[in-house]
Amino acid sequence: MAKPLPMTLTLEPDLAERVREKLTTGGYSSEADVIREGLEALEANDTEIDAWLRTEVGPTVDAVTLGTMKTISIDDVRDALHAHIDELTTTPRLATKR
Repeated sequence: MAKPLPMTLTLEPDLAERVREKLTTGGYSSEADVIREGLEALEANDTEIDAWLRTEVGPTVDAVTLGTMKTISIDDVRDALHAHIDELTTTPRLATKR
């Protein structure tokens, strides 16, 4: 393990309390452990977002730009949803036997 570098942090009271709570519950042996796990969680989240952008968003944007994917305006989506809801709420339902 690399030699730790000294660092001084100033935390808002609510964040400092949350770090203290993590220490008192016994899940962590030091403030550095709490911060390390938080940073690892952020990095994992960043990795997932990057993968989603590469595999889902990028190709979708490319398809829309090339015209190979149909898009629907939000107004059309809203109108279709309202029409569907209206149909569901105005159509009589058959009674079921119990």
